[in-house]
Amino acid sequence: MNAFNSPGVTPAESANWEPQRLADLAGGVFLSDLHLFSPRSVAQDVQLQLRAYDRPAQCVVLGGDIFDFRWSTHASLQATLLAAQCWLIDLLENLVHAHVLFLPGNHDCQPEFLESLNVLSDRFPRFGWKPHHWQLGCNLFLHGDILDAGGDLPSLDRYRRRFHHGRAASKLAQRCYDVAVACRIHKTVPRLRHVPNKTCRALLNVVDRLALANAAELRHIYFGHTHVAMEGLNAAGIQFHNPGSGLKHMQLRLVEFTNLRDK
Repeated sequence: MNAFNSPGVTPAESANWEPQRLADLAGGVFLSDLHLFSPRSVAQDVQLQLRAYDRPAQCVVLGGDIFDFRWSTHASLQATLLAAQCWLIDLLENLVHAHVLFLPGNHDCQPEFLESLNVLSDRFPRFGWKPHHWQLGCNLFLHGDILDAGGDLPSLDRYRRRFHHGRAASKLAQRCYDVAVACRIHKTVPRLRHVPNKTCRALLNVVDRLALANAAELRHIYFGHTHVAMEGLNAAGIQFHNPGSGLKHMQLRLVEFTNLRDK
């Protein structure tokens, strides 16, 4: 039985993506929380910006909630799945040199969608995905929903199962969300829930639980989820970066990173 007919099962990540040459990546760009397919997303043109990073030694890291299955305006789960797959195919066909890594968030962790990523990685060798996090030298990338899940990977897996729904939000729920956005409530709540310094300290505790193979090298953490933009905030010698959100009235920026290596 595969992930397509086993609701709640997270499929295995693509196994053929991480060749040795990825250690030679010079850097790239991190972005997250576009919430595409939500009627409140204004990030539809981001692919044009990503073309600036289409070089062999670059990696585009898609850090979760790129797509929003919960608030999708498509008619069905299958329609949203197809739209997400087509968006990624368009990206991979337009970026002919750069590597692309997908890290799911709570709004795009659908098992059926993650299974389709393995098909894409077979078709595009420069593409792959990881279920939770990825470290490249001194840089750690993750979505950040682990902050709301309990701070460890088993809790994160349980938390994400709550988002494995087959139906998008109702029209009434969509209208209520529209009102919240019009009143800018969606800007205020994240700043109250995810105070930057407190968030950074919480992420440091999370990193301790991840048992990274190269934890001593870590200097930068790139994450999303909170919708609170952050540019190089320092905590305990680690710099934290967050691109913000592609929802209306919120700040979104592409966060560049460099793969610094000891000579």
